[in-house]
Amino acid sequence: MEREYNFFIKRLEKERVKKNIKFEQLASSSFITKSYLSKIINFKYKIDHELIQLLLKNVGLSYYPNHQKASEYEKLLDDLYTSVVFYKPNESHEIYQRIRCAEEYFLNSALIFKYKLYEYMWLSSCNAATEVVLEKEIFIELNFITENYFDNQELQIYYDTKACFSRNRGDLSQAKRFFEKALTCGIYKYSYSMTCYHYGITLNKTNNLLDAMHYNNLAFEGFAKESNIVRQLFTQVHIAIVYGRCGEYQKAESIYYELLRNSEYQLNQHQFRNTVITNMSWLYITQKKFKEALELICMKSEIEYTDFDYFHLTYCYYEADDFDLLNKTIKKAKIVVNKESKVYNLINILDFIIETNDGDKIIKKLEEEYCQIQTTADFEIKQFYLNLIVEFCENKLKYKKALDYYKML
Repeated sequence: MEREYNFFIKRLEKERVKKNIKFEQLASSSFITKSYLSKIINFKYKIDHELIQLLLKNVGLSYYPNHQKASEYEKLLDDLYTSVVFYKPNESHEIYQRIRCAEEYFLNSALIFKYKLYEYMWLSSCNAATEVVLEKEIFIELNFITENYFDNQELQIYYDTKACFSRNRGDLSQAKRFFEKALTCGIYKYSYSMTCYHYGITLNKTNNLLDAMHYNNLAFEGFAKESNIVRQLFTQVHIAIVYGRCGEYQKAESIYYELLRNSEYQLNQHQFRNTVITNMSWLYITQKKFKEALELICMKSEIEYTDFDYFHLTYCYYEADDFDLLNKTIKKAKIVVNKESKVYNLINILDFIIETNDGDKIIKKLEEEYCQIQTTADFEIKQFYLNLIVEFCENKLKYKKALDYYKML
């Protein structure tokens, strides 16, 4: 392939310069003339794989133009991608470990492009350390994107991943920009549906509910055509979330109940069921149905609680004035919830409120925290802070301030 040839010739020259190997020396060790080598480096003459292999070997690099396991290795990469698309985390982890064992081949063959792209996508999807994902992103930008090596579907996968990575770091405006770039690449199997799915989630976070519903529906249609049942289920959860955000509580509830009731949906029983319960409990909380929310969360065993479940429990106990259970839950949550997470901050706020008798201090604390999260937090989190600020401003008879924050709601 053209890009494979161009990439390895450029790699050859970069390594020669890096190691300060003279033209004469490399040409001599490769049994060619200096002028011939110059034409190769400047793409004025195309050579076969055997000579590329020899040249690269003479600058200390490997190259595998043909390999008896090439098709098997390529299938391994494709399996990694589809396992992520079809949401099979255990399988994708196992496949990635097998790929890592053959990394030497992937890095020094035509499969380097697909390997680097899918590695970046996989690491981002499993929330690997930011610096690790960023390192992969920079490599792709410098070596592949600037050289226009990717085809349109590869670009779609890349920009979709880059958008998700930006979103996970709280940069929603940048995420939207990259999702839009991904969508302009065209409609391709798997990658287009995934882009619509991720974009719908992001639009919901930015309160663009009409567009969020549009892209959720596009994703659902795509997943149905691709027989991607698991992603269809999760898309229905996101559709229900949007309905709830729009005040269409009946529609949202009916979707959640259907998902919980249908025994066909036991593909990843515990995780999916828990996801539905967590989101449905928040739907009840937004309607101030705290008793129903508590009953729903208690359908789970404590070992199944997510960070959000602990927040939902503390919020319900707070609203019910059940301070005994509230204190016990906060104490437990502070042990198990990730201290770097936004959820921990929400639980911490409720702890601060019940430990502080001074309403003015509480208002000041809430305002300071709200200023910090105002541009990056999800709508629901902002709503949580604003509701509390309005409540305590009213309690302190600060009606003008309460009205200002109520308008923001």
